[in-house]
Amino acid sequence: MKKIAYLFLLLLTGCTADEPQVEPMPVIEGWIDSDGHPNVLFTTAITPGSDGGELADALVRWGRVTISDGETEAVMTGIRDNNYFPPYRYYTTDLIGQPGKTYHVSASFKGMNAQATSTMPEPTPIDSITFLPTESEHLKSAVLHFTAPQSVPAYYYLTIFPAKGAAVGLPCLMGWKECTVAGEAVAVAILNSKQTAVGEDFEAQLRVGGHYVVQLHRVEKPVFDFWRAYDDALMFGNNLLFGGASDLPSNVSGGFGIFGARGTSARAFSVR
Repeated sequence: MKKIAYLFLLLLTGCTADEPQVEPMPVIEGWIDSDGHPNVLFTTAITPGSDGGELADALVRWGRVTISDGETEAVMTGIRDNNYFPPYRYYTTDLIGQPGKTYHVSASFKGMNAQATSTMPEPTPIDSITFLPTESEHLKSAVLHFTAPQSVPAYYYLTIFPAKGAAVGLPCLMGWKECTVAGEAVAVAILNSKQTAVGEDFEAQLRVGGHYVVQLHRVEKPVFDFWRAYDDALMFGNNLLFGGASDLPSNVSGGFGIFGARGTSARAFSVR
């Protein structure tokens, strides 16, 4: 499963071929998980001309991307990575995500500069995963259970990836939850990401016998607002590739996109 980056879908600025061309804007999708290393996908938002434009033109291969935790600043290295689409990301092993720390990312290229800041909440443990039957004997309804923390409101979204293969999570369909009651028992459905539906029929439920890893990300509200709006756009069939994506919420200044410091819990499971 490849990660189809939101930022690569942000290719239009909303202009038509008859309107004046505008300068490209920087777009970043970045994250750092608790006990994990940061990753940033860096592209530009473009307005294709009458010939449709070249998607490859949006990929920034020689940008300068840095991340700081207030004590250490690291320059991130750009590498080709076929686990992502587009197949390029910036990373560093000089920083490891720690709850409570605030991270600042800066991405620049040819006079463009985008910046974002995010503070990492404490992760919330996953209590259990349960399964319910569906109308199909080949599919099961999976549910993730956790307990809301004492510090509320708290904001969450789920990502999922196959246990065998690249460990690159995609956002679960309707996999978000805002908790407002401390200590509440919370249940969230684990559904496939609709990003996997490109060119094929989409199955929201999980196939029996499948092996997966689900991640529960606790994030700040601006990050939650972005992924909730992104999920709504996919849920209601909006085509993010051809318009409207620049209206999504963002914590990025000087460009589009999202950067999230995520308090992350993960669990591997088999659908049975």
